[in-house]
Amino acid sequence: MTAGTPDAAPGFILTRGSDVHGRCIALAGSGVPPGPSGLEIDVDESVLRMTVNHHMVATGLAHPTFYRSLFTSLRAELATVARQARESGLGNGSPACFPAFLAGVQDRYSILSTGERRAGLQHVVEITDGQTLKMTRPAEDLIFDEA
Repeated sequence: MTAGTPDAAPGFILTRGSDVHGRCIALAGSGVPPGPSGLEIDVDESVLRMTVNHHMVATGLAHPTFYRSLFTSLRAELATVARQARESGLGNGSPACFPAFLAGVQDRYSILSTGERRAGLQHVVEITDGQTLKMTRPAEDLIFDEA
């Protein structure tokens, strides 16, 4: 045998809480965890760099989301790698797959002006000139279900 896929790989999830919608705010990393499970861990820039969160922002695959509880030093690190990715043109591919992504998320909402109920924001997004993403309804015409 020349190659194989392990049944498991070491990794970790670090979290302290959730956002206003009850969604977990977390950092996920690969490799050996930076500390014992269940105990509070000080997350500094070196730990942040071990996470998929950092990797995705640094490679232009994601934009950072900053919560008030995020330490200033970690916010600065993510902002720096986001800026570097943007300046390097990373993650600026074609938006052609974005409608399919939106369809998979299945956000539920109503269009106020028509009373129509929908699932999936692909119904209110269009791509023009192959590069420009445009909403077909103004944001104030959409009301999202909370549950």
